[in-house]
Amino acid sequence: MFFHVSRPQRYQVGDRINPGRWGQLIRRMMFGNPPRSEVEMRMLLSETALEAARLGIDANLPSRLNCVYLAETAAFARSFRDKYRPGYAIYEVDPVGTVATFHRGDFDMISAGRTPTPYVDFLPSESVTYWTSPPSGLPELLYPDSIDVIGVLP
Repeated sequence: MFFHVSRPQRYQVGDRINPGRWGQLIRRMMFGNPPRSEVEMRMLLSETALEAARLGIDANLPSRLNCVYLAETAAFARSFRDKYRPGYAIYEVDPVGTVATFHRGDFDMISAGRTPTPYVDFLPSESVTYWTSPPSGLPELLYPDSIDVIGVLP
């Protein structure tokens, strides 16, 4: 069993969550439809760097743009929700495919606030580290297949 954090009442027990929702949001930003804010620009820069690093390191790793994000424990899900998504729900989920095909990355490393630093000075090395080193902060699991909602934590 794993856990997924999302908006309250978005899912019900028995629903299937498919991969790629985050990728759909990121892919909306393109020539002719640029990021609308500094936050969107940071997301686009980070995800572009992470995807480039993944393709250079091992294209078989699950893409952050084509996965479902999971927490491996309820405690990790609560920590993520409380720090990054206050008010969101925690869903208990079961992977539909094989659990052997996930990646365990460090969400804190790619999301924590930092002092003003040029993006080109930290994004490339940070992106490589995300794919090659075990998490030292809050771990996230990238799962490239669908998940089924089996419960909602109180």
